[in-house]
Amino acid sequence: MHEVPGFRYDLTILMMYQHNSINEEIGLYELSRYVYARSRHRRLVENKEEYFESLYDDIAPTITHVDYATGLLYTSSSRAESTALRIIEEKERYLSLIEREDRKARMFEEEFSQLTAKEQLAIRFKYFKKHRNIRFFASERFNLIVKAAESKLCLAIQEEMIKRITESQRYKRYQLGLQLQEQ
Repeated sequence: MHEVPGFRYDLTILMMYQHNSINEEIGLYELSRYVYARSRHRRLVENKEEYFESLYDDIAPTITHVDYATGLLYTSSSRAESTALRIIEEKERYLSLIEREDRKARMFEEEFSQLTAKEQLAIRFKYFKKHRNIRFFASERFNLIVKAAESKLCLAIQEEMIKRITESQRYKRYQLGLQLQEQ
């Protein structure tokens, strides 16, 4: 049987999530990636044109170098095809990053809307420090509300990760099936 590269590793991650053996810090780290995804998305979209233009900055058909020690001139050039392919790949990577951040932001916003009003308030304060009633946020009750809200959000993120890994595994199995049929 032929093994698809990365298949075993992804399956191990999936099993780890299914058995809830992931530690809380990974969940909270991932949560912060989702919480701040909308601001990263906005920044990426705002800088997209500038970034795309910067990809063309270093293009020069031929560059002449002087070796002052020997007095020789050297020329170097970049191939137009390889430069064009590199630029296309960078643009696709950047657009994929924008799409990924938007997907994370939409997922967070959907799950955030499912929280109670107090949980939403606690998450807003903890991650964005936006609120006036500071006495409430210094209480033990606030910490309990934050923990409950974070747990709900982390669970939703873990379920999303499992779903993504499962879809990836299905695709890899499909590809493996095609490879086996060709042989």
